[in-house]
Parts: sequence; structure tokens; C-alpha cells
Amino acid sequence: MSGQHSSAVQPSAPGFGSPRQVAAPVTLREKVWYFIDNDARFTLFVMLAIFISTLTYILDTYITEPTAHEAFWVVEVVAVCIFTVEYTVKILCAPSAYKFAKQPLSVIDLVAIVPFWVEMFIQAV
Repeated sequence: MSGQHSSAVQPSAPGFGSPRQVAAPVTLREKVWYFIDNDARFTLFVMLAIFISTLTYILDTYITEPTAHEAFWVVEVVAVCIFTVEYTVKILCAPSAYKFAKQPLSVIDLVAIVPFWVEMFIQAV
């Protein structure tokens, strides 16, 4: 039945209210948001990236070997790229970019990645 949407209960993102009855995701944007918001594997992947990034930061303060610092730098760059792509996709696919962006966890995400890119920009100039 083309044009009709089946109803499904979709958990909402933090700050978007309680779960509600909504149409099943149809557009690519809705499907991506639904995946990001509901897939446990995606959540686990991001949490693992956060854990590895944090562990790398801690180890970098204790280990003085130059080759270790280079390896930690690579891990940091990869992690920040993952977080940047995640944030960008979320802002582009959220039901309301404004509501998403003003949520406390979204602000924390932004504050966590912007300094890295500002530093990269300043070093490049």
C-alpha cells in the first residue's frame, strides 16, 4: 500500500519527550535518525570510542615514550573524527536540529569536539 505509513512506537531522543506513537521511518533522514537513536550496536560503538579516547588521554599523561605519543595522537584524531561525524549526522537527521542542538548532551558533544578543530585550524594557518 503505497503512501501509507504503519504506526510504530519510536523511543525519543534525550530531551525529545517520552516515547510516542509515530509513523515508521520512511525517508533516509528518518531511517538514519531511527538507527542512531535506537541501535544498540551504534551506541556501543560510540561508547567504545569514548572509552578508548579517554583511556588514551589518561595514558598519554603517564607514558613519556615519543612513539607512544604518536600512537595516542592517531587514536585521538580517529576518535574526534568519529565524534564529529556522529554529531554532524545527528544534527542533520534529528527531527528538530534546534531542539537537538540545545540539549545538554549535545552541547557537551560540541564542546568536546570544537577545541580540537579550532586547534587544528590555528596550527594550519
